[in-house]
Amino acid sequence: MAYPGNVRPRPHYEATSPLPPDEVAETIRRALGVPGAICVGVVSKRHLDLHIAERDRHVWSPWISVEVEAEGTGSRLKGTFGPNPWLWGVYTGLYAAQVFLFIAGVMYGWICWTLDMPLTGLWVAVATIASLTVSCATNIAGEWAGAPQMAVTRRFLAEALHLEDPGVVTVGAAGPEIPA
Repeated sequence: MAYPGNVRPRPHYEATSPLPPDEVAETIRRALGVPGAICVGVVSKRHLDLHIAERDRHVWSPWISVEVEAEGTGSRLKGTFGPNPWLWGVYTGLYAAQVFLFIAGVMYGWICWTLDMPLTGLWVAVATIASLTVSCATNIAGEWAGAPQMAVTRRFLAEALHLEDPGVVTVGAAGPEIPA
């Protein structure tokens, strides 16, 4: 899938398994139940939500949501890596607040400019751009810091399902390289 310009999609995972979807779910459920498993998560009939076990988890540790689709006699696994859903919610709220402050600052600054008043609103808009830059930079840094654990999660799936090919992770042009 091609993405326009500078858009940075979340890393996508794709693999195939000779097992049918129900067996994939049961196999992953058993692998998650093994004491000391590197991943934990929730398995439903055709969906897997996996993340790194608590002992190895960091704030930047990735979570993956995988759909298991029937393909011939086997399955196709398609997933998307992302941050902890709680953290993603915090970032979404932070981005929304920053965009709101930017728009409000520009509007207030424009009104002040037309009335020959101090341009306080424009300074708020500039400060908001700086804070958006920091937010985006920490988001990108977290993706890079989580790349090794994306590889661990991919290996966990490959080993649990006995896949010859561990699958492919595709990232945006500016994203981290995910080792095999």
